[in-house]
Parts: sequence; C-alpha cells; structure tokens
Amino acid sequence: MALNRFVVLIALVAVGYASPFKSCDSKDGSILSLDIEGCPDDNYECILHKGDDAKISITFTPNVNSNTVMAKAFGIIAGIPIPYAIPESNACLHGLVCPLKSGVVTKYSQTFPVQRTYPSLALEVKWMLIDDRGDAIVCAKIPVRLQ
Repeated sequence: MALNRFVVLIALVAVGYASPFKSCDSKDGSILSLDIEGCPDDNYECILHKGDDAKISITFTPNVNSNTVMAKAFGIIAGIPIPYAIPESNACLHGLVCPLKSGVVTKYSQTFPVQRTYPSLALEVKWMLIDDRGDAIVCAKIPVRLQ
C-alpha cells in the first residue's frame, strides 16, 4: 500500500514540471499547454528531485460546462496504473473558476512535494481533470524520473 501511494505521489509530482507529455483519453477538452516547473520541454523525461516541491500547470479549453472538476493521478509502472489519492483533489480550489464554462480557456495549477523517501525510479504519470459526469476534460501522460 505504501509503495502504491509513493508511485502515485511521484506521478503527481512529475506532472508539476514543464514536460514532454502525450494527451490521452480526453474527450471533453483540449490541452493548450502543460508545464512542470524546472522541467525543460525538450527533455525526453522530466527529472524530479527528491526533497523538492513540484508544480504542475495545465492551460486548457473545456468542451463542456461542469459544476465541479476533480483531479486524478496515476503512477504507471510496468504498464500497471497505480492510483494516487491527491490530498486536495478539488481542482476548483487550484486556479479554476467553477462552474467551468465550455470554450473558455482556463488554467489549473497545483504544487506537490517530492518526498526524500521515494525510491529513485522511472515511471509514467497520468494526470487527469474530471468533469461532473465522470469524463476526462483533459488527460496527460508524462515520463518522469525520480532522483
């Protein structure tokens, strides 16, 4: 259980730097930009340093109205998605103006600690913002390495 939480937290933290990302499974919106502070866009993977904080910022255009928006994250190791319980998953508390309006460009930002106790490893982080119908407004996969 502790390993699962670790992997998911790492995944969340990884998304917090400007990074090379792939869009995934988002039918209710489109990502305009995704940045993880300190992670150059031209790197293959985002390097996160244990003991530091990471901040993810996603600018996107929703294609739907939504009263609520929840953040979800998974650490994917060897193809297995491991859910991470985000401490404050209500994305409306992290820069979004809710209710979310279709067609209005908006920005979500959240900071996460990268714990020193996390193992050094490579993984893929899947970060999603979910609308009030349970569908993904945006979804991104980010390659991450913890050091």
